[in-house]
Amino acid sequence: MLLKLKFILMDRTFLKLLLIVNILGTIYGYIWYEYQLVLTPLHFIPFVPDSPTASLFLLSY
Repeated sequence: MLLKLKFILMDRTFLKLLLIVNILGTIYGYIWYEYQLVLTPLHFIPFVPDSPTASLFLLSY
Protein backbone atom coordinates (compact mmCIF):
# COMPACT_ATOMS: atom_id res chain seq x y z
CA MET A 1 0.00 0.00 0.00
CA LEU A 2 2.71 2.47 1.00
CA LEU A 3 4.84 1.48 -1.97
CA LYS A 4 1.92 2.15 -4.32
CA LEU A 5 1.43 5.60 -2.77
CA LYS A 6 5.13 6.37 -3.18
CA PHE A 7 4.93 5.30 -6.83
CA ILE A 8 1.99 7.66 -7.45
CA LEU A 9 3.61 10.60 -5.66
CA MET A 10 6.87 10.20 -7.58
CA ASP A 11 5.19 9.93 -10.98
CA ARG A 12 6.27 12.76 -13.33
CA THR A 13 2.74 13.25 -14.68
CA PHE A 14 1.38 13.64 -11.13
CA LEU A 15 4.14 16.11 -10.24
CA LYS A 16 3.49 18.18 -13.38
CA LEU A 17 -0.23 18.26 -12.61
CA LEU A 18 0.55 19.30 -9.03
CA LEU A 19 2.79 22.11 -10.29
CA ILE A 20 0.12 23.37 -12.69
CA VAL A 21 -2.55 23.31 -9.96
CA ASN A 22 -0.24 25.22 -7.59
CA ILE A 23 0.54 27.87 -10.23
CA LEU A 24 -3.16 28.36 -11.01
CA GLY A 25 -3.98 28.47 -7.29
CA THR A 26 -1.30 31.09 -6.68
CA ILE A 27 -2.62 33.27 -9.49
CA TYR A 28 -6.19 32.94 -8.22
CA GLY A 29 -4.98 33.68 -4.68
CA TYR A 30 -3.48 36.99 -5.80
CA ILE A 31 -6.78 37.86 -7.48
CA TRP A 32 -8.77 36.84 -4.36
CA TYR A 33 -6.52 38.74 -1.91
CA GLU A 34 -5.85 41.69 -4.23
CA TYR A 35 -7.59 44.25 -2.00
CA GLN A 36 -5.78 43.09 1.15
CA LEU A 37 -2.39 42.93 -0.60
CA VAL A 38 -2.79 46.42 -2.07
CA LEU A 39 -3.36 47.85 1.42
CA THR A 40 -0.40 45.96 2.93
CA PRO A 41 3.01 47.67 2.86
CA LEU A 42 5.36 45.82 0.52
CA HIS A 43 7.82 44.77 3.25
CA PHE A 44 4.98 43.00 5.15
CA ILE A 45 3.67 40.96 2.18
CA PRO A 46 5.54 37.75 3.17
CA PHE A 47 3.85 37.86 6.59
CA VAL A 48 0.22 38.22 5.43
CA PRO A 49 -1.69 35.16 6.71
CA ASP A 50 -3.32 32.96 4.06
CA SER A 51 -1.57 34.94 1.36
CA PRO A 52 -0.75 33.31 -1.98
CA THR A 53 2.84 34.40 -1.42
CA ALA A 54 3.37 31.21 0.60
CA SER A 55 2.52 29.02 -2.38
CA LEU A 56 4.67 31.25 -4.58
CA PHE A 57 7.64 30.57 -2.28
CA LEU A 58 6.84 26.87 -2.46
CA LEU A 59 6.93 27.02 -6.26
CA SER A 60 10.30 28.76 -6.24
CA TYR A 61 11.78 26.03 -4.07
